[in-house]
This record gives sequence, C-alpha cells and structure tokens, in this order.
Amino acid sequence: MNESYEILGLNSGADRSEVRRAYQRLRDLYSQDSLAIYSLVNESERKGRLEQIESAYQGILTFLRQRKDKEENDSVEDSPSASMPDPEVATGAYLRWAREQAGLSIRQLADRTKISSGKLEDIESERIDHLPPPVYLRGFVFEFARSLGLANAFQLSELYLRRVSADPRD
Repeated sequence: MNESYEILGLNSGADRSEVRRAYQRLRDLYSQDSLAIYSLVNESERKGRLEQIESAYQGILTFLRQRKDKEENDSVEDSPSASMPDPEVATGAYLRWAREQAGLSIRQLADRTKISSGKLEDIESERIDHLPPPVYLRGFVFEFARSLGLANAFQLSELYLRRVSADPRD
C-alpha cells in the first residue's frame, strides 16, 4: 500500500480528499496534451505512468473504503459516540463526533487547521484549565468547526465560550 501512496506522492496518512487531489494533479500532468512533460517522456512511458497512477488511486480508494467500513463496524459495536452529542450540553464532545464523522484523526485536523494536536484534544475534552484565553479559544473552535465543514461554526464557537466561561471551575 505504501507504494501506491508513493506513486501519488503522498504520505500514508493522507485522507480521501488529498488522495483525490493528488490523483487529479498527476492525471492532468500526464495527459496527452500536457506541455509539462512533452519532451521528457515518450508516449508509451506516459501511458505506463498513467496506468500506474490509476492503479495506485484505485488501490488506495479500496483500502480507505475497507478501513472506513471496519471503523464504522467497530464504532457501532464498541463506541457510545455513534450517536450525535448535543452541542449545547457537550460542545467538545460534539466537535469530536463531527471530526470522527469526517474520518479525520486529530493529527490530520491539526495539519489542516495549524492548531496543535494538544490544543485540539483539550478543546474536545473541554479541559478548561488547559484552554487558551477566550480570544484565542474563539478562533480555535471556529477554525476547528469550519475545517470540518460545519455550517454553524461561528455559533459553535460562541456556544463553547459561553459554556466554558460559565463553568464553576473558573
């Protein structure tokens, strides 16, 4: 499987959208009309490379599909987080649930948002004594939710701040 990721120029932890972008970029690069490789490879090399790219892409998609199916089966059987938490009662748990539904690890989300993994974990776990000042926290929660594609990212950040500031441990 690592060879397929290497063919597409990706790390083995790449998510489905990264794989798709790499595939499309390479497919365009090795297309018949591509000027970028016109004088670098002959027609049979170009076609061979396109076949490798297609095979690697299909292999990775199959692998990701199987992994997702296995995770879904495991989470349905083992995890209480299969049902959606109420964001007004447990905003951090809701954000964790949304991240898991998107199929992203903390590390992948950290790479996407440029927020440290530790801070993202603190936000999900609502570790109030580890959270940054409110001005930063609002932005972190907003970016967390926005990067997951949640339409209510601003409302979630405001709700999270209200809940955290109302916590009796303050």
